[in-house]
Amino acid sequence: LPYRGRVDVVLGAWAYPDGFASVAIADMLGVPAVIKLHGSDINVVGRMAGPRRRLAWALPRAGRIVAVSRPLAERAVELGASRERVDVVPNGIDREAFRPRARSEARRALGLPDDRPIVLYVGHLSPEKGAHDLLAAFGSLASDVGATLVMVGDGAGAAACRALAEKLAVPARFVGAQRHESIPLWLAACDVLALPSRNEGMPNVVFEALACGRLVVAAHVGGIPDVVQGGLGKL
Repeated sequence: LPYRGRVDVVLGAWAYPDGFASVAIADMLGVPAVIKLHGSDINVVGRMAGPRRRLAWALPRAGRIVAVSRPLAERAVELGASRERVDVVPNGIDREAFRPRARSEARRALGLPDDRPIVLYVGHLSPEKGAHDLLAAFGSLASDVGATLVMVGDGAGAAACRALAEKLAVPARFVGAQRHESIPLWLAACDVLALPSRNEGMPNVVFEALACGRLVVAAHVGGIPDVVQGGLGKL
């Protein structure tokens, strides 16, 4: 093989098919393989029959497995990985960009009202991320609290989300996908970040919101309970 002797380690940055392939290639090259687990690569894809069989073959053979949350690490062990070879390494965030700042200034910069609470959603607009559930729940509460829901993101379910908001008369503002550099400003403008995902590994936006000094209300899935506990967050 042309790369034999020129490669130290093969990294598969997604459990399947990348991680499976990294182990096979590393075996041919005679070097260790490292598999990084993110979330749906194990929580969703890893529960499908074909990928599950291949991961049950690959994970025990990896030299190291890096999981972004404790539940993902446990799932890797369930699939045959040696616990001693699994490390939990949460994703990092830019603490210079994501930091506390004045809410009123952020709202003025974004053209958001300063006289009512704002609930922020950041992510794909899809049923899997709970965007539709959030709209339905918000519709039953908004009139009581006088809050506005701001949806940052896009996706295959965007049109359905807009239609649901109109049907339920939800006071929601859809601003579409935003550059990552602008997310700190959106977080600064909100009162609380809502993350109603149905499955997660360890979403960066939770760390980012906490670093901005904002409250987080999130689904009890993945690594979220290890970070958001009893209404309080830790960073």
